[in-house]
Amino acid sequence: MPIQLPVIDDRRYQDLIDEVLARIPAHTPEWSQPRVGDPGVTLVELFAWLADTVLYRANLIPERQRLAFLSLVGRQLRPAVSSRGIVALSTEGAAAVEVKRGSLLDGPPAFQTEDTLTVLPVQGRCFVKRRLSTSEQASSATLLSQLQDLYELSELPQGYVTHEVFAPVPGGGEPVPVDIAAQTVDGCLWIALVAAKPDQVETARAVLGTAEGGARRRLNIGLALAPQVEGLDPSVGQQVKVPHVWELSTGALDDASNARFLELEPEEDSTAVLSGSGVLRLALPSTGQIGVP
Repeated sequence: MPIQLPVIDDRRYQDLIDEVLARIPAHTPEWSQPRVGDPGVTLVELFAWLADTVLYRANLIPERQRLAFLSLVGRQLRPAVSSRGIVALSTEGAAAVEVKRGSLLDGPPAFQTEDTLTVLPVQGRCFVKRRLSTSEQASSATLLSQLQDLYELSELPQGYVTHEVFAPVPGGGEPVPVDIAAQTVDGCLWIALVAAKPDQVETARAVLGTAEGGARRRLNIGLALAPQVEGLDPSVGQQVKVPHVWELSTGALDDASNARFLELEPEEDSTAVLSGSGVLRLALPSTGQIGVP
């Protein structure tokens, strides 16, 4: 849509006349009865018409003159910069796809990649173990009591509901936000790496574990924060860094029959520890250390 230029002075012909006539008692009190047809009023109307034409032209000042006026008060145009954003890439095949740096991605608008990346044959889906609501707790009381007796637990187990965080909402609405710290039983965000088809699971796991030449694969995780404050210094309103740990399921169990996880260290983190939008790059282990119990 076109940018509407600001109006320098929005007064019109009648506004100018009314403003002058309102000042008569203060400046010329002897002019006691100004009315239409009075010679003085006629002069006021004449000069109001002239002033109206000047204001009309002032509001149509060319862009070059506007820039000159702004430079007089020390305001300069900001230099043009390319827009940046996070783009999610996916593949339906079972092999990894290399995307070179500077590759053009079609779409409205077109993007150019800033770095070389690998599109892995998996889709990331986010889940949380949401706490039970009051009604859900009441309806699950019998089941939780039976689980307590079955496993000889000292206290009633805490139930939860598996909830997909960014699942499509019927009708095209926005997903309901989830407070991971307050609304989950474990304070964790679970990211499931899902293959495109069931028969591609083993192939996808092998691709995740090894790259050409024996190098380790990198998993890119993009963080796009909803609230963004534009035009401010980066130090203004800076978000607090969020301490966290990245772990990957190994598919093995420990001596207590609990799932064993392997901690992953971020090799790159443009999010500044989850304080802003960006991308994390996690180095994945070998194929034998990737799995689900």
